[in-house]
Amino acid sequence: MKSLVRYALPILLWAGLMFSSCDLTTLPPSPADLRPANHLVINEVFTLSPDASPNPYTWIEFYNPTSDRIGGLNQWSLTFSHRVVFPPFIDTTLRVTANLDSFFDNIPDTLEAGQFLVLFGDSISFYSHTNLGPGKGRVTIFVPFVVSADSTFYGDVQFQLQDRDELILKDPSGNVVDVVRYGGFVPPSPDPFAGNEAAGPIPQWSSLSRYAGAYSTGSTANDFYIESKPIPMWYSQLNHP
Repeated sequence: MKSLVRYALPILLWAGLMFSSCDLTTLPPSPADLRPANHLVINEVFTLSPDASPNPYTWIEFYNPTSDRIGGLNQWSLTFSHRVVFPPFIDTTLRVTANLDSFFDNIPDTLEAGQFLVLFGDSISFYSHTNLGPGKGRVTIFVPFVVSADSTFYGDVQFQLQDRDELILKDPSGNVVDVVRYGGFVPPSPDPFAGNEAAGPIPQWSSLSRYAGAYSTGSTANDFYIESKPIPMWYSQLNHP
């Protein structure tokens, strides 16, 4: 009797499938949730630090993924870490905030929909080693005005991002619109941006690049990937898995 019960259910299921009018199909996986950002974003980060190369340089790419023009760029600000070295007495790192403005007055005031803004710190290294994509926007050197620092600071800032950092982008009203953490950045406690997990180290000659579609969930480890062949002024070709 137990034997009949054990085999009855599989037989009934098989018979139901055989005589059913419905075909068996394999459903494709649902597409990734794009979650596009609705504001200016930090789209790509490249940094070759002095510790990793005798010819260090940095560039950072911003992108307007919205359907509207974004104005007043020179009043937007970026917070990053700046290393101050005056051998043999001073070697320290400060947190500085600088407007997206420059001593050369070369930052555009507006960024049209779908346009990029790429800022670099060393024009010779940048143009010697970097190929540009055909995207629209502006590529220019960045010699920022320091708005504030976490310590007394004198002198101009040469734009050079660090191997481990937290980049904070704010709009003209001081609202935080984007936070990018990388290099295993360890947040303070309490964390003002809880849930934003840092991406890992950026290998030499690679970049930290945002997934296609201005993917934005609020966690750097989820929104970015390592791009081995960085091309500023171009869209990411990699979708979020």
